[in-house]
Amino acid sequence: MVSGPGAAAGGTGGGIRDAGFTSSEVAAPAQCPAPPTGAPTDAVSALNTENAVRVAMGIPCANLVLTLCTSAQNHCNYYTTNQGNATCTASSAHDEVSGCPDFTGADPGARIAAAGYEGNGWSECMAFLGNPADAVKTFIDSVYHRTAVLSPWWTDMGYGDDTGCDTIDFGPGTAAAAKTVTTVYPYAGQTGVPLSFNGANEGPTPPAPTTGWPSGYPITLYSQGITATSHQIVVDGTTTPLSHTWLDGDATLGSTAKVMYTDAPLTANTTYHVTITGTTSSGNVQFDWTFTTGAATTTGGGGGGRRG
Repeated sequence: MVSGPGAAAGGTGGGIRDAGFTSSEVAAPAQCPAPPTGAPTDAVSALNTENAVRVAMGIPCANLVLTLCTSAQNHCNYYTTNQGNATCTASSAHDEVSGCPDFTGADPGARIAAAGYEGNGWSECMAFLGNPADAVKTFIDSVYHRTAVLSPWWTDMGYGDDTGCDTIDFGPGTAAAAKTVTTVYPYAGQTGVPLSFNGANEGPTPPAPTTGWPSGYPITLYSQGITATSHQIVVDGTTTPLSHTWLDGDATLGSTAKVMYTDAPLTANTTYHVTITGTTSSGNVQFDWTFTTGAATTTGGGGGGRRG
């Protein structure tokens, strides 16, 4: 769920329910600021997992903000306390019902403000794993939720969890990249990239490829002020374009990300070549890079959320 400037990734009531992997603990990247004193251990784990990828992409590190940890933790408390209570189960997993136990705000914006966060804008991602590293990895392996987690323009974050619940609340922060910054994921030269993505596990569900799920692993271009004019993915060294779905201007995705995914899952241990061209107010631009997939067992998870 997202609201405010640079908003990205959203939906109407989903969440990540089937990751299909187990993540290992990630060390804090040396380039990133230390978490604040008193930060919850699981929140630090989520931060480190996110920042390891952000550093590899060349974008600003995320900063752990205790007020966002509070709002995220408060929502997981509400979610787990009220499971099975029809009166307190809102239409979206992101929402709360006033008067129910552990209520702190009807929607993420209200909870984030109540916790004391003063940033201009907010975003929320939810998973149902109860594991910080796995939750972040699953968000990254999705279409809509990847946008907030790896956005150069969202640098404040806070994580909270409970049994079967993970919530990350985001804010724009003060270390966000300039609007002229662009980046891609998978990033140039990345190896071990998952082969596929099952959008049926993401709420809201992205447009299905013509062949149905699973699709190839999602590819994201982060940019502002760029109009895409062509997009192509091929097996490196060949010239035959692979059929794919292209998302640009999707109301759920937001205006700062463009996404493509092949109709069929990618092939293991194979290098792919992506080319995206476009125009800006200053002229033409082109993004041209390769990445390499991992073994046949490396598949992506799902994802979900909601726009505010």
